[in-house]
Amino acid sequence: MDGFNLLWKRLLRNSPYSESMPNIPTLPPRKEGEYLEDRLADEAVSFIERNQNQPFFLYMCNYAVHTPIQGRPDLVAKYEEKATTNQKSHGYAAMVESVDMSVGKIMQTIKDLGKDENTLIIFTSDNGGLETDIATDNDPLRSGKGYPYEGGIRVPMVVRWKGKIKSGSKSDTPVISHDLYPTICEAVGMDMPNTAHIDGSSIFSLLTQGQKPERTTLYWHFPHYRQKDIVPYSIIREGDWKLIKRYEGNKYELYNLADDLSEKEDLAQESPDRVRELDLKLIDWLKEVDARMPKMNPKYAGME
Repeated sequence: MDGFNLLWKRLLRNSPYSESMPNIPTLPPRKEGEYLEDRLADEAVSFIERNQNQPFFLYMCNYAVHTPIQGRPDLVAKYEEKATTNQKSHGYAAMVESVDMSVGKIMQTIKDLGKDENTLIIFTSDNGGLETDIATDNDPLRSGKGYPYEGGIRVPMVVRWKGKIKSGSKSDTPVISHDLYPTICEAVGMDMPNTAHIDGSSIFSLLTQGQKPERTTLYWHFPHYRQKDIVPYSIIREGDWKLIKRYEGNKYELYNLADDLSEKEDLAQESPDRVRELDLKLIDWLKEVDARMPKMNPKYAGME
């Protein structure tokens, strides 16, 4: 028996999540060996059913797909029977299917309750796939989670609102998760608080009418370290141009995503004027949002 199955057998004494996360008073064990994604889906369905007669907001954060890579045993076995592709992990594939099943259960509940035409559904992710030998492959995007390349920050977003958003429509307009709050407010006819600082823009007209937002620039800021090769960085994307600015080591990288989605050709050296222009806009934005900037730690003794 391999290490994964030994671990799963050990956890079968109770719900695995009740042992690894004992401080969740609202999620007591329900049955032996229950898989967390199945339980979360049932809890989401229960919430919808309890609130079906009033407006509700469900923020559903599946734990999958995330490390440790532990798929439901029956689904892992299913993928062990399939041919290996560039996606090598049977456990990872099983976790993805568990998320699919969770989403399907929620959407079926909404349909069964007759809320299909009155519910806005947004499906997206907070970062790209963790590109390791045990997880996934983001090809043709470069790199993965934590990195400033497209494999780390470009994620799918699927939005469904029957009767409001045209079925099967697609858009290549870049948007960002900060846009969700103002978009939801506009969709439900709610004014945003005057005291709120809004980093994003409503994309409601983009979703319902295909009307692109006036904004053409997006920003990211990652002012800390993650693993030995990820140092603090900021990013500005304006149109198809993307500038990565690091605060340690190689300072600038410049890419044209329309011509080079995989970010193989760094144009920073041959386009210094564009680097300078984008860098000035990035600096202005960092000041405008009062971004926390990396600074020297006098107690740092080096990385092992």
